[in-house]
Amino acid sequence: MAFDNTRVDVSVSDIGDEGPAGAVGCVVAPWDAVLNNNSAGPGGEHSQPYFEEVASDCYAANKSRFAIAVASGVVAFLLLSVGGVLALRSHRPVLATSD
Repeated sequence: MAFDNTRVDVSVSDIGDEGPAGAVGCVVAPWDAVLNNNSAGPGGEHSQPYFEEVASDCYAANKSRFAIAVASGVVAFLLLSVGGVLALRSHRPVLATSD
């Protein structure tokens, strides 16, 4: 999730007022948007409203996607740690007592 580029739906057309709008792939990966504060829009020549909408939508989508990826990683690490502790505790030898 942190490395895969997302797609966003835009309402502004790149062709003009009459052109189609729809899903656009983001050129910035989620980790790059968050860690480097990269809010770049699509490459190439585009109309200003299209460029601004794609850049802002991609930045917002990338921030939330990166936060979900980090939270998932933290939860996975905690579950692995708890599982490791439980596995170590279950293999402790039982102390024998002499009667």
